[in-house]
Amino acid sequence: MDIKKVYVDQNEVLGNEVFASATEEVRANDYNPVSYRVFEISSRKEPSAYLIVEGFKMSDVPEGRQKIVFPRGIAIEHRQFRFGGKRKRENVIVAEEMRVIKNK
Repeated sequence: MDIKKVYVDQNEVLGNEVFASATEEVRANDYNPVSYRVFEISSRKEPSAYLIVEGFKMSDVPEGRQKIVFPRGIAIEHRQFRFGGKRKRENVIVAEEMRVIKNK
């Protein structure tokens, strides 16, 4: 049995401060049954990773590099996705919801 998705503690994997930058939207089509956004994220524990959030309403779009939170937790999943005009197949962080922390 192949394990495709592992739910993890976001503080253990990423730490308590996570930042997101570049965003790419992938619309649903014959090849992608669900629309999703891909973000480049970084933290002290993980300096570079991809984050996927399915559904455009489930994530904010950061302006530049902004601090983010995951209200519903995260998982690590091995999947195929598109970013920067290229198809990639690798381990990514998947979140049901991602929100930008607004600076006051």
